[in-house]
This record gives sequence, C-alpha cells and structure tokens, in this order.
Amino acid sequence: MEDIRYTTKSKLAYEVLKQRIETQYYRQGDSIVISTVAKEINASAIPIREAMKKLETEGYLKIIPHKGALVTRFSEEHIAEIIEIRAVLEGLATKKAIKNIGDKDIQNLNELIGCMDASIESQDILEFRKLNRQFHTMIYIASKGERLCDMIFQLWEMSDWAYKKMQESPEIMRKSNQEHREIVRMLIEKNEENIEQYVRAHKLKLKDK
Repeated sequence: MEDIRYTTKSKLAYEVLKQRIETQYYRQGDSIVISTVAKEINASAIPIREAMKKLETEGYLKIIPHKGALVTRFSEEHIAEIIEIRAVLEGLATKKAIKNIGDKDIQNLNELIGCMDASIESQDILEFRKLNRQFHTMIYIASKGERLCDMIFQLWEMSDWAYKKMQESPEIMRKSNQEHREIVRMLIEKNEENIEQYVRAHKLKLKDK
C-alpha cells in the first residue's frame, strides 16, 4: 500500500521546485541540492528525488546522479523547436477531432471564446491563458488519440515556463481569439482539408511572441 505521507511530500517537493523554477528563484543552469531542499520542506531525500525525476520528464531539470539536478538551459532555438513540433501534433489532433466534435462541444467552445473576450477586455492575461488552454484541450481530447494527447500535453509542460514569460498585448489576444472562432467554424463545417494547416499556423505564431 502506498505511503500517503510519502506521496504528499513528493507532491509538495514537486510544487515547490516547479514554482521556484517558473519564478526564476532557480535560474537556468542553477544546481539544486537534494539535501538542501529536503531540509527546507522537512522531508527525506526520497520524495525530493521523485519530484526531480518528474520535473526531468517535463523538461525542467537534468538529473546529476548522486548529487541533485541542474535547471535546464533552454535556448531560443530549443523553444522554437518545441513550438514547431507542437504545431504539427496540435494540427493533427484538431483534424482528428472533426469526426467526434458534437453540438454540445461546439457550444462549450463558443462559451470559452466568449470568456476569453471578457478576459481580454479586463486585460487578465493569466485568465486568457487558462481559457485558451481549456479551449485547445477540449478539442484534442475529442481526437480520441490518447498517445497523441499525451505527447502534446508533455510538450506543453516542457515549454510552459517560457510561455508564461511571454507578454501578450490585447491586440495579440484579440487576433488569437478571432482565430479560435475560425477554428470552430472549420470544425462545424468538417473542413479537414484546411483545419490542420490553419492550426499549425496558429501555433507557430508563438515563435513571434
């Protein structure tokens, strides 16, 4: 039977380390020592190692055997490559979703677009990003491609910290949401011929932010 206390400490370590990386408390290339983190959160080394392993799979850390971990250094080229891969996979997932999207899904997608409009007017970037993620997640899950979705979501994790530092103006967000409307229109029309390339182009615009 799994030790609940161990699981809780591992989750705590994961959240603490991830937050510190995303807020740049730990900067790219910094060394994170297991014993130091263990003392800070009053835990043994085991849950710290487990948290670091998970963060390594998400691209945040590189494990150094018997020592700890280094915060991953991401160059602009590395981020651009991740975005390019995402564009291909997300375009494919959207195309595959066409066969499974129903009227209720379309209604929910349009409601999310309306909520994004409101977040743009209030200049709530964090809310816009959350809703944007929900919008695309709903479509990709409808693709019924479990492994495809897993790859997409893992790539999201790998590029999330960099994406969160991007600054979006209301103009950029409005343009993005207009493209969301076009994606929904293509889903309604079952436009498999054009939707894949359209979503690829939509995603590749992340490289310009």
